[in-house]
Amino acid sequence: MTLSQNANLHIFGVAARPENAEDGQRFTLRNREGEPMFGVVTTFKFKKPLTEEQIETIRDQAIKPMSQEAGFRHYFALSSETGDIVGFHAWDSREQAEAALASLAPKLEPLLRDLLAEPPTRIMSEVVADYHA
Repeated sequence: MTLSQNANLHIFGVAARPENAEDGQRFTLRNREGEPMFGVVTTFKFKKPLTEEQIETIRDQAIKPMSQEAGFRHYFALSSETGDIVGFHAWDSREQAEAALASLAPKLEPLLRDLLAEPPTRIMSEVVADYHA
């Protein structure tokens, strides 16, 4: 799996207005301790679209356990018509994201080995957002 830690994850708009934020202002999302949150984006290119059963298996054996890891905050996935999937997950810290990925990779690899057209790509970075009123 390719891992790039030099990318900027950029979210347009946020659910809550940061203190003293002005329209168009860019800021780094922070965890409860005030440290930068980290996001991970993984792109999976599959040989063919997954069946509902395959999706449920991956959800049960990878996504649900990931949500129990320390520092986990959010997970979202987008699927294309070709079956490619882009997943985004947010963490309280880089260390927690890296620990969770290291823990989950051995469980995920056997599930995906025969389904993937190529190795997944992954970027990890502080999560930066623009505030828009």
